[in-house]
Amino acid sequence: MSNFFLLNEAIELERFDLFLDGMYSLNSIEKKEFHHFRKHSSVYELKNYAKLFESYGQIEQLAVIFIEQLSTSEKYINCEESAKEFCGNEVNGFLGIDFSTNEIVTIKQISNNDDYKNWIYHYLSIIDKLKEIVPNYKFYSSFEKEFKDLSVDVQKSIIDYFIKAKERNLVSPFSPDTKIIKDVTQPNFQYKIMELRVYTPVALRVYFNELNGFVNLISIEQKSNADQNEDIKKAHSKYKNM
Repeated sequence: MSNFFLLNEAIELERFDLFLDGMYSLNSIEKKEFHHFRKHSSVYELKNYAKLFESYGQIEQLAVIFIEQLSTSEKYINCEESAKEFCGNEVNGFLGIDFSTNEIVTIKQISNNDDYKNWIYHYLSIIDKLKEIVPNYKFYSSFEKEFKDLSVDVQKSIIDYFIKAKERNLVSPFSPDTKIIKDVTQPNFQYKIMELRVYTPVALRVYFNELNGFVNLISIEQKSNADQNEDIKKAHSKYKNM
C-alpha cells in the first residue's frame, strides 16, 4: 500500500484554465487498487475549488469528482518529511499541477498518468523492473536466482540492454541484430536460442527466446567462458524442459 497526497499549493494556480487542464490530467490517472490517493479538507478553502461551481461544466464536474473520490486525511501532508512520518517509509508521492514552489523530489511529483507510471517503475524491485520491461515473460526455474545472485550494477545493466533492444523498434522487441541480440541457434536445435549481449560492467550473455507469445528467459552466463557453445547447448536443453 502506498499513499499519494493532494498538495494544495500545487493546484492553486493563478490561471483557472491551467488549473482545469491540470485537474483533467490528474483525473486521467489510472490508479492501482492498492494505492491510496488522499486530500485534506483544506482543499475546499481554495479559490480554484470555489470557481469550479461558477459555471460547472463537464471539465469542472470531473475536477470535483476527482477531489471528492480522494480519501480524507486528518493531517495535512505537504512535505516529504510529514509524508514519511505518515507512511512509515519513503515510498509515497504528491498529486498536483505546478510543483515549482515546492521542494518535492521530481519522481514524487505526480501530475498525469505518465508521471504515475514512472513513479511505479521507480519503486519496483529490480527483478520486477525486469518483468516490467520484458512482456509476457517466463523464467526457467533457476533464472530468477541467477539474476538475483548478480550485483545490483549488473542487474541494472541487463535491464538497460533489454530497454535498448526494445528501443530499436523492430517488428519484435527482441529480434536479433547481431549487436545487442544475436541468434545463436545451432543447426541441430529444435528451438531458436537468442543471446542478449551485455558488455558492462562485466561481459555476460542472457539466453532466451520468443516463442508462442512468450519471452522465455533461460540462463545467464559469463562471456569469458572458454566454451560458449556449451552454454548455448545448455540453454537449448533447459528450454526444452520449461
